[in-house]
Amino acid sequence: MASATKRITLSSGWQKIAEAKGREAMAMIDSYGAVQLAVADGEPPRGDVANGHAMNGSMMWPVKGAEIIWARGEGVSVYVTLLKVVPEFATLDSAAVKAVAQDADRKATAAQLPPFVPFATRADIALTNLGDVRRISVAGVGDYRQAVGPIAYTPAAISADGIMLVPDGPITPQHFGARADLEYELQQIRGSGGVLTDAYGFVRTGGTNDRAAIVAADAYAAAMGQPLVFPAGAYYIEGAVRPTALWLSEDDFGAVLWLNYNRDTNGRSTSGLEFFHGRTGLGVPGNHGFRLIGQYSITTPKESGNGQLGTVWRIGDYYLPTEQPVLEGMHIRVKVVRAAVQRNEIGTITQRSAGSILGAGFAGIEHSNYEIGVWGRTNVSSAMPILLHWGAKYDPDSIAIAGVTVTNGGSGYSSTPTVVFTGGGPGVTYPAEATATVEGGVVTAVTVTDWGTGYTERPTVSFVGGGGSGAAATVVFGDDETLDKRTCQIIETYHSCWWTIRFITPLDNNMGYNFLQPYDLAGTGPGEVFGVDGIKVAGGATGVNYGGSLGSISCGDNCDAYAIPRHKPLLWQGITIHSPKASEVNSALGSEQLYIKGMGTAKGSQDFEPGTRQPRQRQLRANITVNYPQCIYADEANPADQRTVFVDCVYGSVKIKGLSSLGSHRGIEYEYCWGAFELDGHSGDGVTIINFSGGLSLLDQRQDRRNQSNSGDTSNYAFGWGSPNSRAIELLGNSQTIGTVAADAEVGDTVIYLAAPSLVRAETGCPLQIGAVRATSTRMHCVGAVQLSVAPLTAPVSSGALVVADRQAHAARVESATRSSFHGVDLNYGRVDDLDLTRMMYAGRNAVRLRNNSVAKSRGGRLPLMGRAGGDMRTFRVEDTSSIVLDGVYIPDNPQVANHIALIGDASSATIRDCVIENPASVVAYGSRGQVTWSGNRKPDGSKAVWGGYENTWTPSLLIGGVDTGITYGTRQGSFVVQEDGMVTVRFDFTLTSKGTETGILTLGGIPFDCNTPNAFPIFMHFATLTDGTPLISTNGSVWTLSRQTTTGVASLTETQIGDTTRFRGSLTYRTTL
Repeated sequence: MASATKRITLSSGWQKIAEAKGREAMAMIDSYGAVQLAVADGEPPRGDVANGHAMNGSMMWPVKGAEIIWARGEGVSVYVTLLKVVPEFATLDSAAVKAVAQDADRKATAAQLPPFVPFATRADIALTNLGDVRRISVAGVGDYRQAVGPIAYTPAAISADGIMLVPDGPITPQHFGARADLEYELQQIRGSGGVLTDAYGFVRTGGTNDRAAIVAADAYAAAMGQPLVFPAGAYYIEGAVRPTALWLSEDDFGAVLWLNYNRDTNGRSTSGLEFFHGRTGLGVPGNHGFRLIGQYSITTPKESGNGQLGTVWRIGDYYLPTEQPVLEGMHIRVKVVRAAVQRNEIGTITQRSAGSILGAGFAGIEHSNYEIGVWGRTNVSSAMPILLHWGAKYDPDSIAIAGVTVTNGGSGYSSTPTVVFTGGGPGVTYPAEATATVEGGVVTAVTVTDWGTGYTERPTVSFVGGGGSGAAATVVFGDDETLDKRTCQIIETYHSCWWTIRFITPLDNNMGYNFLQPYDLAGTGPGEVFGVDGIKVAGGATGVNYGGSLGSISCGDNCDAYAIPRHKPLLWQGITIHSPKASEVNSALGSEQLYIKGMGTAKGSQDFEPGTRQPRQRQLRANITVNYPQCIYADEANPADQRTVFVDCVYGSVKIKGLSSLGSHRGIEYEYCWGAFELDGHSGDGVTIINFSGGLSLLDQRQDRRNQSNSGDTSNYAFGWGSPNSRAIELLGNSQTIGTVAADAEVGDTVIYLAAPSLVRAETGCPLQIGAVRATSTRMHCVGAVQLSVAPLTAPVSSGALVVADRQAHAARVESATRSSFHGVDLNYGRVDDLDLTRMMYAGRNAVRLRNNSVAKSRGGRLPLMGRAGGDMRTFRVEDTSSIVLDGVYIPDNPQVANHIALIGDASSATIRDCVIENPASVVAYGSRGQVTWSGNRKPDGSKAVWGGYENTWTPSLLIGGVDTGITYGTRQGSFVVQEDGMVTVRFDFTLTSKGTETGILTLGGIPFDCNTPNAFPIFMHFATLTDGTPLISTNGSVWTLSRQTTTGVASLTETQIGDTTRFRGSLTYRTTL
């Protein structure tokens, strides 16, 4: 049983936050800042010897005996929930069941009852004097004895002389169906001189309704503290049953329960078996399971949104007006099928069972186990075998405040007054909230931003502050269809934890089970799922994001309004899915096979967004692990329609290990996710897509995207290396304006008020640019909301500053071993801190493309060998303002690429430092020299790697007085060769057609490399009007001046010494620094 969740604000000294008190327990701790924890008996830890365990987030800590958990952290709030550890059920085998009978026999012997008198048939009773016999055994039914002493269960069916026959040994439903017969027969024998009349039986293999006998047997078993045992056979139950005892099938899956259910007296759809008592359930781990057949004829299984989904079995309830009990020690071991409700005389189905969920667990369920299988062919669809979902307590009398009508606008209001609601009845849990609109000093309107919870009477409205007076208004109660009645009525929600789901049969839709997905976890952990094996399990409907053959971990679109957590530190903590697999998958466009969707939580009026009817979202802190998911698509599946894993809008930690996806263009997609995400291994032929997300590590990415051209495929993320739409890893980011700051904010503020907010949301963890200040969103910001929660500001922000959600896609590390894709890694406003291409054997156009201000850094490792002959291949294509950094990387000489790095545009850049380079000339083109930083590089033999040994062309030009205005040319050409030692040979040859009208000294422009030392070089000038001397080019290192050598020295040339058709030709050899 869980204790209440406590909120504790810590100080700098050690504080007690939880203690075991002699029990064995698990403490769930959720912190909103950095704290230190320590465990000690009795006294707190000594500050000088115990630094404690550092944490910031969520964790679980076991305690026992006299242990106490201590914490410290100045001003930090922590939430603590203490769970008592509940041992699992021991496996109850047949011998244990027989022991129940032996125990009953010993008790009967102690009470000095006579031994059993066997009866071959019930008719034999008529031949027996029952006056001295108080223990009988009826063939095919079971043993009975006279009740001894007080007994809790006393049904109406008692014999006329007061003898009460009760089961002797294991309690079965047959006892109570047959006992009605027996009791009736005893009365008839005594009343008719031994003549037997018709018996009234309850238990039959099909046919009549066995519900009465089963309910009676269950109540008696619960009163005796014993399980209810079902001998092998079929049992038909018309109407819902709520077991109060543990039910066991005498032989594992030998008992078959036909469950036919519809609506209760209030018109709500029901479930066949509804469990509301702890330590009840069906079977025990590994044994005594049941086969269930669900027949359910409602065509709208979720009428009025009450959440009763018409399940075959259900634990707890989705929506109750009372406190929901926390149920412990539940176990369900079943094989389930949904059956058609009606067939005609020739076997044709005339009415189908509603397609819904087979089993569900709602609300507070702790330490539960589910062993789920399917059996029997059916053509009736079911959404999934099991749903674990949160549940809620609500106030059915609570009325939503639909609006506020201003009856008097008052006067003199210089600012917006606060709207205050007073009264409303004794049950108000969360007061309503509203904002006023002031125009010309008058209150003109009131907008309800939170309609509150628990209002049964009309509250009064007043206006406080604002500098004016006289404003008045009245509340409007109404049935506005846009209001969510459930939101205004919910008081508290509950979540399951400490659960295990194990699938004990494949989910094979070839057999007609028609499942959409194996499970949906709309709750919390700790929890584990084992044994998912889907065959042709259907995906979601067209355009619907919904889990498919590998399952779903999703709170659903509406959970934001309802997730008021009873166990707040546990939300989505410690969920692990073990080795789910699916084959022959063919799903609709827009669906996915494993869906992890994180939304938010709202708690009370303070968590509703001002100016909207949307609850403010506090995203759940996920801690989810999926090990070795595998999905193989059907041959006929359209790969463009398929998506194996979709992680959407999640904050926290999601680790997926060993993903294998075959036949889908999109292997895994992360969207709007922030936190610590790790994809450790991705094989197959699908893409890894990172959309507007940050904090990821992509390890061991070894997709082979089908080694073929496939140039005709124009679909996004196409297979092969011939289509520009093909890539193996994509990081896509964006930058979107949320609004402008409405009021000045100071250092340390955690709320930013927005003016004219846009239709853009900001997820928890999303980086923000607020004017010149960087910040981080601390809770999900809804579309159009006027209030934004942020981490404490580090600098002030002025009114009018632009607020931008900076969603640059960010991966801490990417290990790419991909091949056969047009772009191996495609960064579009993305950033990779550590890019490792060591194991890539790439056949494609660009191993890595960077665009739209992307940045990638490779630290160590080696660049790949490009394996496909032909084509314009590059290791890195760096566009616009993007940059690549190679730090300590081994760069092999690769004949398949002209250069490892292609810098596209003048603003792109490359840094190559401390690398080992086989051929420096193959790294990057020399025409990009101004965009390249080159330092500390070596060859494999240890010698210095100089960026040289390269030949290219350049365009010479003549400058007069530093400008080239009016100068025109006839022929104009230049070339250069750069050696690895820095020796440069530059050649030029150009002829003027006009020297223009400028005056001044002549200089030569466009020479591509500076000279290390001042020097002078002779050149040829034709038609120059030189009276004496030899023409030269002299340089100070960077400026190249035309001059002449005379007997008296070197003098600069001017425009007077050249004509309109002068030819310049020369060759310069000098040393430069590379």
